[in-house]
Amino acid sequence: MDGFRGLPHELLAIIVRNTADWISLESSILASPPVTAPFEPGESPDAPAESDAIYLVKEVLQANPVMNSGLDHYFYMCAALRRRSVNDRSLADFLARDFSLETTRTTMTRASLREMVGVAANIQRLACICLTSFLTRLRAILPEYLNKVGLYAWFPDSNAKASVTMPNYTTRLSSRRRQWRPAILPWGASGAAQAPLR
Repeated sequence: MDGFRGLPHELLAIIVRNTADWISLESSILASPPVTAPFEPGESPDAPAESDAIYLVKEVLQANPVMNSGLDHYFYMCAALRRRSVNDRSLADFLARDFSLETTRTTMTRASLREMVGVAANIQRLACICLTSFLTRLRAILPEYLNKVGLYAWFPDSNAKASVTMPNYTTRLSSRRRQWRPAILPWGASGAAQAPLR
């Protein structure tokens, strides 16, 4: 069912343009035929990418703060590699090219652009899973009193308790607590808890 079917195209364009991440953009492509149309390769996968699709990808690249770290360069590079033919004589010549929207939009195909949106969305999903697993395991092995001195304010869930949430960490946590030495704490050689770091 297309939840966007009854919306005017102008409003739909605003909604899609403000999708700040790849997962949201891919979900919009899968959920709404008006958004699907400019992205899907159809019967002409090697045809030049639709200008509307390129525009939406550009909006995500500019709105996503992670992509501002130079990753947009690699996005366009990978899109160029997905073409059926690469005219560069060597890898060095290929890497020396200027990979930007202005230089790749004329050679980007419908298929390569759609594939890159899927790849970027999968990378974002994997990054979210890795970050969630890291925070969960970090909370599970840190001593209880780190929560009391405010160090958990660093994490997105500041009210989280330093409790063992996974069974295989029970023994490991108890052994770590027995071996803990306050002298190694970064906020004082004596191990006395001071004001939390900001």
